[in-house]
Amino acid sequence: MRILNIALFALAFVAPSLAGLVAEAPEHEVEHTLTVNGTEADIELFHEFEKRAHHIKFVNKCSKTIRPAFHAVDGTSRYMKALKKGQSTSTTIAEGKKAWRVFGQTGGCSYPDGNKCTLLECSFENAKFRQCNISRVSGYNVGMSFSWSDKKCKGNSCLKKSCDGAHAFSNPTNGGKSLRQCNTPNVGMTVTFTC
Repeated sequence: MRILNIALFALAFVAPSLAGLVAEAPEHEVEHTLTVNGTEADIELFHEFEKRAHHIKFVNKCSKTIRPAFHAVDGTSRYMKALKKGQSTSTTIAEGKKAWRVFGQTGGCSYPDGNKCTLLECSFENAKFRQCNISRVSGYNVGMSFSWSDKKCKGNSCLKKSCDGAHAFSNPTNGGKSLRQCNTPNVGMTVTFTC
């Protein structure tokens, strides 16, 4: 058997169940070393997990404190650390996570669904059709933009309450032009809050 040392930077350790993994990254980058004693299949499984993890970074450019929140249709919900202006935090979302959303809690958003607030809604259920859009259907509290780590993929932004259907859904049927897709394996995102 071979011993494989793999350096992980701000990545959660392999869990017994990889499906639906959502783990907040540390506030600062910490190197972890994972030693895998096993077969080629074990190593392949680890690399498959690594390919399916999506790093999502949140940046606050707003003068008020914002606490990013995550909610998925499967019931997974969590808050990240509160961010003052200029601060950032991150989380990891597994491939295959369907119907999930993030929002910036400013005090008036319902939790866990983000009702009354600007939402980033995504689905990574289909690796050949990863898609996201901004929504202000249930409300608007801060401007939001997102970009993909693969610069060939186009992000979007809704920076005011009246942004049009090319930038966000304002009712359930008018935002089709705001939908953005990126099929790059392991693609990350940056979500930025502005006000």
